[in-house]
Amino acid sequence: MRKIERVLYKANELQNRLEHLNIMESEIVEIGSIRLTDPGSKTNDVSNRTADTALSKMKIDEERIIIRKKLQHIEKTLEHLQEDDKEIIKLRYFDRYAWADIADHVAFSIRQCYRKRDAALELLDHEMEWIYNELC
Repeated sequence: MRKIERVLYKANELQNRLEHLNIMESEIVEIGSIRLTDPGSKTNDVSNRTADTALSKMKIDEERIIIRKKLQHIEKTLEHLQEDDKEIIKLRYFDRYAWADIADHVAFSIRQCYRKRDAALELLDHEMEWIYNELC
């Protein structure tokens, strides 16, 4: 597998991680607000819990910013492709379609899809050089 293919497969994982972070953040905020309203809590406990909640939210925000930056770079790089090539790449690496399904979807033969994928990967390979070390 080429490095560029690992990056493209990783983009799907990054998108899933971003969605997971959003869920985690909503749970942290919810748990933090419940803890703040606990009757009988000591003032110091509330402050520590508030600080822990804020720290957890900050870590999530930092990770989310990094992931979004990587995903934006991948999307921007994909803009260099022709529409049918971009569709083949997205179906294969983001949506994980089988080659026969991709061929049906874009109305090309499987062999043509392979060729278009290879040409697209060659172009993307040069455009995404810097992101390899961060994702793989």
